[in-house]
Amino acid sequence: MIRKKISLAMVGIMIAGILPFSTTLVNAEGRADGTNMAISTSRSTSFAIYPDGSLWGWGWNGSGKIGDGTTKTVYSPVRIMNDVVVVSSGDEHTMAIKSDNSLWGWGNNERGQLGNGKITIYDNDYNVVEDNDHRTPVKIMEDVASVSAGDMHTMVIKTDGSLWGFGTGAHRIGNNDSEVHLNPVWIMNDVVAVSSGLHHTMVIKTDGSLWTWGSNNFGQLGDGAGGWFTQSLAPIKIMEDVVAVSSGSTHVMAIKSDGSLWGWGNNFYGQVGVGIVAALIDDKYISEDSYCFSPVQIMADVVDVSAGNGSTMVIKTDGSLWGFGNNAMGSLGDGTSENRYSPIKIMENVVSVSTGVGHTLAIRTDGSLYAWGNNSFACLGDGTWEEQSRPKRVLENIVWPIPVPPISVLLNGKDVEFDVAPIIKNGRTLVPFRAIFEALGAEVEWNKEEIFAVCGECKEEGITHSIKMKIGEPYMYSSKKYAEELLIQDVVKIELDVPPMVVGGRTLVPVRAIGESFNVKVEWDEKTKTVILTN
Repeated sequence: MIRKKISLAMVGIMIAGILPFSTTLVNAEGRADGTNMAISTSRSTSFAIYPDGSLWGWGWNGSGKIGDGTTKTVYSPVRIMNDVVVVSSGDEHTMAIKSDNSLWGWGNNERGQLGNGKITIYDNDYNVVEDNDHRTPVKIMEDVASVSAGDMHTMVIKTDGSLWGFGTGAHRIGNNDSEVHLNPVWIMNDVVAVSSGLHHTMVIKTDGSLWTWGSNNFGQLGDGAGGWFTQSLAPIKIMEDVVAVSSGSTHVMAIKSDGSLWGWGNNFYGQVGVGIVAALIDDKYISEDSYCFSPVQIMADVVDVSAGNGSTMVIKTDGSLWGFGNNAMGSLGDGTSENRYSPIKIMENVVSVSTGVGHTLAIRTDGSLYAWGNNSFACLGDGTWEEQSRPKRVLENIVWPIPVPPISVLLNGKDVEFDVAPIIKNGRTLVPFRAIFEALGAEVEWNKEEIFAVCGECKEEGITHSIKMKIGEPYMYSSKKYAEELLIQDVVKIELDVPPMVVGGRTLVPVRAIGESFNVKVEWDEKTKTVILTN
């Protein structure tokens, strides 16, 4: 039902110094890098971390999986929380890591997959007796570097490289039992990446070795011994020299340090990428059942991969995006609904991709977000339920300048509070427009494109002094109207070094231009990164 991918690039900054080799992976899924948004998909749900650290979600919201406090379908992105660096969306629950390395979870807790020591209890008729689902984020643990949410289990890497698991056992967690664990249990040490599938888990250790455990019905463990009702309760070693792994529902894709892509497991829809049948060349595979029980090389020059529910998306070193597997709802984005048993090129200039259950999100080099495939419960984020068989641009202007924390703004010696942090762009400080205008005593109007502010103090003196500006336009208009003379002064057009822009769902404007237009003295303290306004 779901897939999650974590790469060494995602945890390297948290576990510095323990990696024995480097990787060229770019903006790996689920972790924000401060310049591009990060994305995560699962069943009919999508999440994105904006460059300012705010987490947004949309789509199906059963059990409170989005985290907005409701269980209603979310048609367009809604803000969930701030200061987020990692997000992983499971089948019906979601996990996120904040910048202080704290782990948070929300959604379905039927099998303890949130790890907070609680569980949702049902009676024999499946009526809720005790509801411990969480519709808003709840804090789970500290010192977490990476997380991967599965079907009904969650795997966590702490900052010391130790791996922990919680939720339903049933061979998913890897501690050699099948019990339900409501609190995190230790699994192993020296781990740099983890990826949870439907009923299995994949792990990369510091030496580049790949380990796995769980269900092996479709050969998804890759140990050559798969088959119906086969499983492993404890970790087993699969291959060496691995830099990234992505677990689909019942298949797995891995990238080695030389950029080669390898796949194994269920190939019924062609999601492993080796053809209509698994293989006919040796006894490693059962071709008639379309299962790959051992890793097989698929492509070269690969930098990123995302395995979904019956499909796979791949980014090559040249930025081209390729897809193969189940395409029933257009999830590959090639304009058809035909399954592809070998890789087919989809688009250019892609830096990140995430594919879930029938839908896919991708970020291009210009920062634009594209979505396609199944749009049940509005998971594409375009405000509709209409299926898309080709990539559709759904969000724009999402590559924003990196915030330079902490930037403070003082007005007459007092802090001005903002819900989105100020940023510096081309040497100019930008702040949320409503907060700064209201702090200056202005009345504000806004129609999503145009900002109109009227100076309150001037109005008291019988003068209507207004400021007018538009998002993306490098100038603003300043005008004054004198009540007694009923005369409008010539409108003054003021050039802006940086135009108003949208960051984290808020419109930011250059503070110096605003302050000086209202006759406020504006100073900058470089040492303390403080804007000083004196009215």
